Amino acid sequence: VDGDVVAGRGEMRLSVEDNGPGLPPGREEALFEKFTRGHSESHLPGVGLGLAICRAIMQAHGGRIWAERATPQGGARFSLALPLGEPPALPAFEEDRELQP
Repeated sequence: VDGDVVAGRGEMRLSVEDNGPGLPPGREEALFEKFTRGHSESHLPGVGLGLAICRAIMQAHGGRIWAERATPQGGARFSLALPLGEPPALPAFEEDRELQP
């Protein structure tokens, strides 16, 4: 596993890659759909929500996440980018409004 972090052009980008079997060709975007797994039958536990949740979190913060083959021979690279600067404002909860004078 290898990783890289770069800041510039108004964003911070993090990439992590491995030298495993890679991603199913043409399915890079589908991996981020709910209940989708890299391999339909796997000995690894899970229901296919992890990457969908990651994408939702990234989008809520104005960022993006994507997957690609690390090399033509295989491996996977997952990258995410977040804008530099102020984070987005959080919505106020009803409980918080009751506590304010």
